[in-house]
Amino acid sequence: MKLEGERLVPKANNQNGFYWEHLLRYQFAKPYIVNKKVLDLGCGTGYGSAELISMGAKSVDGVDLSRDAIGFARANYSPKSLSFKVADALNLPFKNNTFDSVVSFEVIEHVKDYTKYLTEAFRVLKKDGYFIFSTPNIKQYRAGSSHFHFKEFSSQELRSIFKRRKLPLELFGQTFKKREYLAAQKQYFQRYQRFTLGGSRIIKKIYHLIPSSIKAAGYKYFFLELPKISPKEIIISKKQIDKSITLIGLSQKARQLTARHQYC
Repeated sequence: MKLEGERLVPKANNQNGFYWEHLLRYQFAKPYIVNKKVLDLGCGTGYGSAELISMGAKSVDGVDLSRDAIGFARANYSPKSLSFKVADALNLPFKNNTFDSVVSFEVIEHVKDYTKYLTEAFRVLKKDGYFIFSTPNIKQYRAGSSHFHFKEFSSQELRSIFKRRKLPLELFGQTFKKREYLAAQKQYFQRYQRFTLGGSRIIKKIYHLIPSSIKAAGYKYFFLELPKISPKEIIISKKQIDKSITLIGLSQKARQLTARHQYC
């Protein structure tokens, strides 16, 4: 599978910052998936679904709209109680109240109708079940950088959306401790925005057609090299959420949140 600049392919991205920030979101969900029947909604290449099984989920169903991604997942991850299928997040092939937890990282910004997406996620979720999701923070430097995104959100927007649906929402922020890493990433996205004339969707689509090897060679001349980073240098916290790169949401169906999370 080729990189699209949007989907994590572990064999191509192993052990860098992009890999660790994705993996830590799944580890964040651990208190809510142990011994649970879990849906990984928008599972991509399946690495996270496999991680959920290794952390103690009773079973995991991974679904994604991409046939290539599901093909990769089936070929590379096959532990017991883990299955993958092609499915649309706006029309899930499951009965009401099927799952104890629904995990959906970096998905809501990819769907045309986020209202239907949330309706489907909570429809298949059992009473008292948890919905854990993440999405880029529109107030930070990555905003508008992907032509795959239909809509990006701020923390205020997410709170408003869940309040209108009468659902509780607890928000966390994910960012990096290392200032050098933040500076290098910020410079890249700022120059990328200028290169695409302020984020022109057409230019971004053309840019993503350029082979990764050619783009990688160009990075050495036009961008700061990203420093190496470890999982310990990635923070998930309730503090300064609006300054975080990624927003992580936690909601529970039909009742208030009661568990105290380890990241508080």
